[in-house]
Amino acid sequence: MKYLLRKNKNNRILYESLLMFFAEGIGLSFMLFIYLIRPKMLSIDEIGLIGYVLSLVSFFSTFFIFGVDNTGARLIITHEDENSKKRIAGLTLLIGILLSFLYSIFMFIVSFFVPFFGDPQAAILIRITLPFVGYNIILAIYNQVCYALGRIKEASVQLALYSMIYFVLMIAMYYIGIFNVRSAVIVEYGTRMLVVLVPVVIIYFKYLRFYKEEWQEFKKEQKERGWTIYFSRIIFFPTLGIDSLILGYFYPLASVAHYTLSNTISAPINVIGNSLSQSLYRRFSNKNKIDNKYIMYLVLVTLASCIGCYGISFVVIKYFLGNEYMPMIYILPVTILSYAIRGVTTLYTSFMNAKGMAKEIRNCAVMGFIGNILFSFALIIPFGAIGGAVSRVIVLGVNLGMRVFYCGKYHKLEGEV
Repeated sequence: MKYLLRKNKNNRILYESLLMFFAEGIGLSFMLFIYLIRPKMLSIDEIGLIGYVLSLVSFFSTFFIFGVDNTGARLIITHEDENSKKRIAGLTLLIGILLSFLYSIFMFIVSFFVPFFGDPQAAILIRITLPFVGYNIILAIYNQVCYALGRIKEASVQLALYSMIYFVLMIAMYYIGIFNVRSAVIVEYGTRMLVVLVPVVIIYFKYLRFYKEEWQEFKKEQKERGWTIYFSRIIFFPTLGIDSLILGYFYPLASVAHYTLSNTISAPINVIGNSLSQSLYRRFSNKNKIDNKYIMYLVLVTLASCIGCYGISFVVIKYFLGNEYMPMIYILPVTILSYAIRGVTTLYTSFMNAKGMAKEIRNCAVMGFIGNILFSFALIIPFGAIGGAVSRVIVLGVNLGMRVFYCGKYHKLEGEV
């Protein structure tokens, strides 16, 4: 790994992409170990319950980011002065911390309604993790700030650290005899929050305040593009998690466990696209198109990864997890395909965000929202987990097609740069 990074350091894009790839790869490898070992420590219903709670927290947290991450990042990449960049970063992160606090209050209220549309035990798990449920908001904003500032190493460390720490704590708690569904959730969420909050406070502490000039710029950018992008997110991305909620309502928690674990195993496919797109994000500010060589590289490497991922997963499920998890064999090819599409889409999404293509992003989101609702209900209720996976492939495929069209149109209008 060190040899590859040192060899390619002169090629900054490749260096940063490899750095992100290895960091996310390490993080996801430990996450995979967690998801493979935890079923040996807890029952399949408890695993399903954890997945259900995580889906709830992720689903609602999207509504509380308000497009702040993209607004802050766009302001950073369009400024030349380094001090101004840092002040914008500090302001953006401070807003994220405040939003995280508000989200905890919101989830406390939501917990009282959970028994009406899901498992009553989920309400208890939400309440005992309230101080940490907003980690997703701070994480999204922190990562985007790092990408905009070009601090890829900083973001990479954070990506790898959480799962490594939680893996060690999980094993330790199991051998001490205190590992159960409640301790698993508390420690998982607590670790997630601390891993992101500690660097935010240590590195950006002197900049965590409101600056009058930057605040005026922030409000202007938020008004012109931020709210439109936020609207796009709240109608599209939350519905990507609605499949688990529908599945949990109509099917046993074992089905939720099969589905969430299949998605977790497939997630590394998305790492390739995410690594490349984040290293290119700030460079897109002065480019009018995505270079074809990056698209070709991404597609070929993603295809090879899909084949390898399924082969390894098949062996692990059959010889390690056992018969209880064999239904995943039929779900995995579809979830792997969905993450492959998602990985390629990430490159186009990064370009559109950097160029401030708010209206086009909104159009993609509206179509994604309609597709998610329509296909999730149409396919999950009769076909269960496999229906949810197919639904994602259809919606993400259409969404990718729309983004390719809009990026091509932008290039034709703006010309070559």
